[in-house]
Amino acid sequence: MQKEQQRREEAKRLRKEKSKPMSGWRRLWIVLSIVLGIPMFAIAYDDRSRIYTTLEPNEYVQSLQGQEFWDALFEQSLHEERSTSSCLISTVRMESFGQYYSVSCEREPTDVFIEALLFALIPGLFMLVVGLTIRWIYRGFKPQTVS
Repeated sequence: MQKEQQRREEAKRLRKEKSKPMSGWRRLWIVLSIVLGIPMFAIAYDDRSRIYTTLEPNEYVQSLQGQEFWDALFEQSLHEERSTSSCLISTVRMESFGQYYSVSCEREPTDVFIEALLFALIPGLFMLVVGLTIRWIYRGFKPQTVS
């Protein structure tokens, strides 16, 4: 009975040692990562939700008229601009600016979400690297203790 109680106490002590409370610096890092990450996500999502590109039609496309011209112009944009390959076809808008044409379209929401999420992680990762670097430098100046 006494051995079992000693084992329980030992297990309890080990759990306490393993579950150290989070330091204030780590809490600050988490809060700042969230506070800076949310606006970064919103800005990136809004900025990357549409694709804009400008192109000059080739000779074949210039020889066409009407709807065939616009279809061929979009096909040309797909071949020349890799960015337009992720367009939702139903949202393509083309406008004429003299001899140049502007192609814009909505992107797949999942593609935009993933890119914006990666963009939102940048501030947190940057703060983590800076914090670890400062800690490494600070520990270099601490006097070594001899055991």
